[in-house]
Amino acid sequence: MLHFGSKITVSLIRSGKGDCIHIRFSGYSGQARNIIIDSGPPVSAAEFRKLYNEIIKRDKMLDCVIVTHYDEDHLGGLVKLVETEGSINIGSVYMNGVLPPEDDENPVHSSHTNLSARQNQELIHKLLEAGIPIENQVTAGRKIEVDGAILTVIAPDEERFGRVLGQLEAEETRIQKMLQEQLQEEPEKRPQEKSQKVLLAGESDWSVSFEKLMDRTYPSKSVTASNGASIVFVFQYDGYSFLFTGDAPAGAVIKGLKHWGSSALSVGKREKEDMGRVDEIGRTGEKGETDKTDQTVKKSGTDSTCGIRFQLVKLPHHGSAGNISDQLLSNFQADRFVICADGSGHPDKMTVSKLLRQYGSIGIYSNYSWWRKGFLCDGDQKYLTQGRLDFVNIVEEEIELP
Repeated sequence: MLHFGSKITVSLIRSGKGDCIHIRFSGYSGQARNIIIDSGPPVSAAEFRKLYNEIIKRDKMLDCVIVTHYDEDHLGGLVKLVETEGSINIGSVYMNGVLPPEDDENPVHSSHTNLSARQNQELIHKLLEAGIPIENQVTAGRKIEVDGAILTVIAPDEERFGRVLGQLEAEETRIQKMLQEQLQEEPEKRPQEKSQKVLLAGESDWSVSFEKLMDRTYPSKSVTASNGASIVFVFQYDGYSFLFTGDAPAGAVIKGLKHWGSSALSVGKREKEDMGRVDEIGRTGEKGETDKTDQTVKKSGTDSTCGIRFQLVKLPHHGSAGNISDQLLSNFQADRFVICADGSGHPDKMTVSKLLRQYGSIGIYSNYSWWRKGFLCDGDQKYLTQGRLDFVNIVEEEIELP
């Protein structure tokens, strides 16, 4: 777990090849607030359920869940939770999808765990059936407020969201047709779909030294529509700014950062600009809290000489080198990075090497200790002994940061 000052913690669960990040902070109201970003794959659903139950036992409410995109390794834990828990205390779920017709009162009957545009839509039905509010078009410019914390969505833009919208609409149409057909079928005759595994392709570069990888060309990589439409956002609170990137490609993050950064650097104007809808969660304080939010935004996230500065960056797509670029890394300053990966297929060693070249000294925080399993060559050890590189498994250790 990472402790930022006395008010914010960031933690991970063992989510296999997927993502699941928990932010807990003390809001302006004095109450503890909880945000979860993605929920891992179905195989780690028990870990996600354990995290959820701990939050409810301690703080009574999970304020919001952000599902960055509809791939299995980001959505599976939430699917299993709504299937198994009788009552769920989640304030809101932010995910891109298509809401069913308002008069749709039919439950979805499906037991498969192949997450796709189809299951994204089925999850939406299940969340609505459980009475959980859903915000279903989360694109650049959207702002969410959680008891003083500001979450500014910087991607996807309308173009990238449009690429997946057709898939989602087609699946919603299919679901409506399926529901009508299932009303006339016996339960045992309903079709069951087999689970599909997520395959991670690519040859490992772990046997190559950092120094050699620093000068290599980034690998080319095709981008799926779902990854391209990942929700990317900046979390700001108490003087801290964190960047969360889902599985977004470098180009989408660069475009979002340029727009957000230029707005953030406009001191005194950012909160007054009409950059999109603001959703407020947990704001129970009195007059004067808006001024606090203004101060938080002004003092964090930007630096007069370095441009955008983040105290923490969650790297896209489990540390894949195909999702970063020199141009992306030159758009912000940072020295602390989160990689959600178990060492099976991800992360790429080139990613760490490029970070070292760009920033000089870095800390890598993860939910598994994959660097102890053949990640480092003999020539790489100097970066650790010189204090330029630090690896920490934050599931096992707690780190106090200024």
